[in-house]
Amino acid sequence: MQVAKTIGGTPKELILPKFPIELEYFIDWSRQLIRSEPISYTEIYHWALLTRNDPKPWEIDVLVEIDSIFHRVKHEQQS
Repeated sequence: MQVAKTIGGTPKELILPKFPIELEYFIDWSRQLIRSEPISYTEIYHWALLTRNDPKPWEIDVLVEIDSIFHRVKHEQQS
Protein backbone atom coordinates (compact mmCIF):
# COMPACT_ATOMS: atom_id res chain seq x y z
CA MET A 1 0.00 0.00 0.00
CA GLN A 2 1.47 3.35 -1.08
CA VAL A 3 0.13 5.25 1.96
CA ALA A 4 1.79 2.82 4.37
CA LYS A 5 5.14 3.24 2.58
CA THR A 6 4.85 7.01 2.59
CA ILE A 7 3.96 7.47 6.25
CA GLY A 8 5.69 4.39 7.63
CA GLY A 9 2.59 2.41 8.55
CA THR A 10 -1.09 1.89 7.82
CA PRO A 11 -3.42 4.48 9.38
CA LYS A 12 -5.99 2.89 11.68
CA GLU A 13 -8.77 4.37 9.50
CA LEU A 14 -7.62 2.16 6.63
CA ILE A 15 -7.52 -1.09 8.59
CA LEU A 16 -10.66 -3.03 7.79
CA PRO A 17 -12.25 -5.48 10.19
CA LYS A 18 -11.76 -9.15 9.41
CA PHE A 19 -14.45 -10.46 7.09
CA PRO A 20 -16.41 -13.30 8.76
CA ILE A 21 -15.55 -16.60 7.08
CA GLU A 22 -19.23 -17.61 7.31
CA LEU A 23 -20.12 -14.83 4.89
CA GLU A 24 -17.30 -15.38 2.43
CA TYR A 25 -19.69 -16.86 -0.11
CA PHE A 26 -21.06 -13.32 -0.65
CA ILE A 27 -17.69 -12.37 -2.13
CA ASP A 28 -17.93 -15.26 -4.61
CA TRP A 29 -21.54 -14.54 -5.46
CA SER A 30 -20.83 -10.83 -5.92
CA ARG A 31 -17.93 -11.55 -8.25
CA GLN A 32 -20.24 -13.70 -10.35
CA LEU A 33 -23.02 -11.11 -10.45
CA ILE A 34 -21.54 -7.61 -10.45
CA ARG A 35 -21.22 -6.12 -13.91
CA SER A 36 -20.96 -2.66 -15.44
CA GLU A 37 -24.66 -1.99 -14.84
CA PRO A 38 -26.63 -2.45 -11.60
CA ILE A 39 -27.97 -5.96 -11.11
CA SER A 40 -31.68 -6.70 -11.51
CA TYR A 41 -33.77 -9.22 -9.64
CA THR A 42 -34.32 -11.01 -12.95
CA GLU A 43 -30.57 -11.42 -13.38
CA ILE A 44 -30.24 -12.73 -9.82
CA TYR A 45 -33.09 -15.17 -10.48
CA HIS A 46 -31.48 -16.53 -13.65
CA TRP A 47 -28.03 -16.66 -12.02
CA ALA A 48 -29.53 -18.70 -9.17
CA LEU A 49 -31.15 -21.11 -11.63
CA LEU A 50 -28.00 -21.55 -13.72
CA THR A 51 -25.65 -21.97 -10.77
CA ARG A 52 -28.11 -24.01 -8.70
CA ASN A 53 -27.78 -21.58 -5.83
CA ASP A 54 -30.84 -21.00 -3.69
CA PRO A 55 -30.34 -17.60 -2.06
CA LYS A 56 -32.73 -16.72 0.73
CA PRO A 57 -34.56 -13.38 0.50
CA TRP A 58 -32.19 -11.73 3.01
CA GLU A 59 -29.19 -12.95 0.96
CA ILE A 60 -30.68 -11.38 -2.16
CA ASP A 61 -31.07 -8.13 -0.23
CA VAL A 62 -27.39 -8.30 0.74
CA LEU A 63 -26.34 -8.96 -2.87
CA VAL A 64 -28.39 -6.00 -4.09
CA GLU A 65 -26.84 -3.80 -1.38
CA ILE A 66 -23.29 -4.94 -2.26
CA ASP A 67 -24.01 -4.18 -5.92
CA SER A 68 -25.43 -0.78 -4.99
CA ILE A 69 -22.34 0.10 -2.93
CA PHE A 70 -20.06 -1.07 -5.74
CA HIS A 71 -21.77 1.17 -8.29
CA ARG A 72 -21.96 4.15 -5.92
CA VAL A 73 -18.21 3.95 -5.21
CA LYS A 74 -17.47 3.46 -8.92
CA HIS A 75 -19.51 6.57 -9.75
CA GLU A 76 -17.79 8.63 -7.01
CA GLN A 77 -14.37 7.62 -8.34
CA GLN A 78 -15.32 8.71 -11.85
CA SER A 79 -16.55 12.11 -10.67
